Parts: sequence; C-alpha cells; structure tokens
Amino acid sequence: GLTGAQGVAGTQGMIGATGAQGDKGLTGAQGIAGTVPAGANEIVYVNSGASSVTGESAFTYNATTNLMDVDIIHAGNGSAASPSFSFQSDPDTGIYRVTTNQVGITAGGSLLMKFGAGVVELEDDTEFIPPRGQPDTTNPTSIGTSQLGRTIIRTNSNTATISSGADVGAQFSIINTNSSGTTLTINRAGSETINGATSIALDQQYAGATFFKATSTEWFAIGELA
Repeated sequence: GLTGAQGVAGTQGMIGATGAQGDKGLTGAQGIAGTVPAGANEIVYVNSGASSVTGESAFTYNATTNLMDVDIIHAGNGSAASPSFSFQSDPDTGIYRVTTNQVGITAGGSLLMKFGAGVVELEDDTEFIPPRGQPDTTNPTSIGTSQLGRTIIRTNSNTATISSGADVGAQFSIINTNSSGTTLTINRAGSETINGATSIALDQQYAGATFFKATSTEWFAIGELA
C-alpha cells in the first residue's frame, strides 16, 4: 500500500551545562626597555640601592639618593619663610627668588643676603658690607649702582655726583690721584646730604674717603677731607 505521511518534528532538547574553564595561556615576552630622552624635562630618582640609571649618551649615573635632571628645572619663586630650595629638617633655610633677577639666601625664615643684577647686599643688622668688583678707573662723574661697593680711583678733577635712591648700607670709596692742590668735589643729589652738607671735597693728592649711606637721605664720608 502507499507510504504514510512524515510525523511532526519533536521539540529541541535542553541546553547542556557550561564546560570547565580552560588552562591559563602563556605569558607574553617582556617588552624592550626604553631610554630616557635627553631633552624631555625628565627627572630620574635614583634609589638608596644605588641602582644604575643609563639613558641617552647625555648621562650614565650611579648614586645613592639623588635627583638627576636631564634638562631644565623651573622651581617656584618661594619666599624667605618658605624658600624654593631648602632642607628636609630645616624648611625655612635655603635659596629663593626675591624679585626679578635677584636671588636671596634665607635662614630661619629671614632674608640674610640678596644678590643679582646690580645688587649684592647683606641684610638685617649686618655690620659688614663687602667690597665688590674691580676698582673703577673710568673717572665716573655719576656715582650709581655700578660703583657701589667699589673703590673709585680718580685721575682728574671733574666733579662727581652721587645718584639718589641708593639703599641704606650702600658704600663706596674714592681716592684722588690728581696733582697736589687739585680739588675733587663730590656732590649729593636731590635732598640727600653728605656729612650734613651738599658736597665734600678731596683737596690733596692721594687723599681718599669712604662714603656710607646711613639713612634714606644721609651719606657720611670718612677720610682726608678739605
């Protein structure tokens, strides 16, 4: 007889449970060590184990506890109480920026000395103002910042004037090497005075004097004066 029709498909069976996790894969190879670029503003810390740090040909460094800079470090300005460069056990003693083109040395939070463009000064109850630079033999007729702290050797009798506004504590010296009898006059500027007057004179050959600014308006001169 004829073949019967195909029966209806049965329903899908249940999904089996997830199999066990496979083994961990192998670790990849270590990458190639890089170098420290010589011009990338990098700071390298060398630990207490005296590890060797080798970068570009700019440096090869071995040390204990140090910082190695391979470019430029820009420190903060700091202050007398909190200097830019200080010490772990003494944070208010060190070096800082006083103002444009001036560096200060501070101890215990107080400025002791500042130096820079046109200034070398000891601060706060300092009794000694050190000389600075070579003697001035240019016969200046204006005594300003560049002459302070120096000895001026005068070989002519042209009158010289002390510029006003120098800091208290400023000093300089003058030696008159003119022929005997040739007077060298030193004037003050503005409202300032020299020994209470508007000028002083050195009237002998090899006469000399040291000038010291004691207040904002008073200069005093000590030496062989007319």
